[in-house]
Amino acid sequence: MGLDATIYVYSPKILTEREITRLSYEICECYGHGEFMVNNPTEQKKRPTWPAHHAFTTLESQDWGDWDFLSDEIKKNLTHGVGTMLTLHYFGRYYGVGYERGDLPKILSVLNWVRLRIHNSTVFYGGDGDCAEFTEDEGHELFNHFVFKGHRPYLEGWAHEGGESPECPMCKEQMGEYGWGPDETRFQCFGCEYRVMKKKSTGEIVPEAERLL
Repeated sequence: MGLDATIYVYSPKILTEREITRLSYEICECYGHGEFMVNNPTEQKKRPTWPAHHAFTTLESQDWGDWDFLSDEIKKNLTHGVGTMLTLHYFGRYYGVGYERGDLPKILSVLNWVRLRIHNSTVFYGGDGDCAEFTEDEGHELFNHFVFKGHRPYLEGWAHEGGESPECPMCKEQMGEYGWGPDETRFQCFGCEYRVMKKKSTGEIVPEAERLL
């Protein structure tokens, strides 16, 4: 299990159902429908208990005052029927400081698409429903973190059951664990994806390609 990215969008305009469907079509055409949790008619037949929906859906609430991440102005607007609140059903893990897992460049690109395509919109981003307003400046700051940290804080967080990790012969960096068994630990280089198996009992290191021969 892990934290999934959550994206909400507030548009000051009251969007029609057709406009929302068109936005869904366009974002899926740009990025591919597989990047979003789209339950089309064919998928619905496979999973009849899942509601049919596109990439964007309208978010409804009986009391917008309970939505802590919304500003007072947006709460007031929504309470009086001004504007539209949308959920963007992005399919991917969250990326943030302390949880460097998801595909941040793709997430930021999607958020920028939303800002450009939905005029004067306010974007909210977070993990597993825990959101906050996310500005372009905050996106730049997070991308700066990504450039210097990447996914390494998350990847290096795996416990080294196999003892000291080997060094990648190509990248000259310590490899990280990605799996284990009763008498083995599997290591992978974060850079070139070179993989080895290390026996716990003897300490012998075998490249994955040789192990599979």
